[in-house]
Amino acid sequence: MVADGGCFGEGIAHRIYYEQSGVGLTILNFPRQSGGLRVGVLGLGAGTLAVYGQSGDVYRFYEINPVVIDLARGRGGYFSFLSDSKAKIEIVQGDARISWNRKPPMGFFKNMMSLSWIPLAVIPSRCI
Repeated sequence: MVADGGCFGEGIAHRIYYEQSGVGLTILNFPRQSGGLRVGVLGLGAGTLAVYGQSGDVYRFYEINPVVIDLARGRGGYFSFLSDSKAKIEIVQGDARISWNRKPPMGFFKNMMSLSWIPLAVIPSRCI
């Protein structure tokens, strides 16, 4: 899997999103439907998840910082995980709490969502 060709090297999902991580295992083993997966991600800090995208999938990222969006899209040559993804990549710029209402995550409960800024430890088990 290609994470990014800049800082972290091609071919691997780095840091906490590697293939044997919880999110890696979930995406790799989630039942694929004919229309592909619909994945919503809060924050491009978790943008490396795009490496799991396959043809027919749609990954929608919510990001408030335009500089982060530019970097994630490849400005400066630091990251290429979005352009390397086989999935269709959408980026909704703005505060996710507001953007969510304008452009809600597709299939939020039907598929999955990554909350890169909320540690799993603080989410009650009944919500998982």
